[in-house]
Amino acid sequence: MTQQRCADACAAAAQVADMYKNCIKLAAENKISQKNTWSLRLIDHMSDLVKPAEEGRTTNFQHASCTLDAGIKIYAYRVDSVHSEAFKVLGGLSRTAGAAEEDEPDGGEGQ
Repeated sequence: MTQQRCADACAAAAQVADMYKNCIKLAAENKISQKNTWSLRLIDHMSDLVKPAEEGRTTNFQHASCTLDAGIKIYAYRVDSVHSEAFKVLGGLSRTAGAAEEDEPDGGEGQ
């Protein structure tokens, strides 16, 4: 059982490392967008990536700054995505409300 846990932990660490490399590459190439920002999981693993690998070692601040920079870009595009989706919903609601007002025969006033 212990070997299985070690293998799972190593596989998870390899996946996080691949995800980190991909996110840093996309951030460096300025290819993070509203369309792909929700599939990037760098923010979820930020604390795992920034903490030192071994006790007693100091934090690599260059590594931390690159991680933070990519995380900021991802978070900013997520905020933009939510903002634009909210305005799409608002536009749909206002069109629906406008159509409902036009359908009323007495102009929407009470009797």
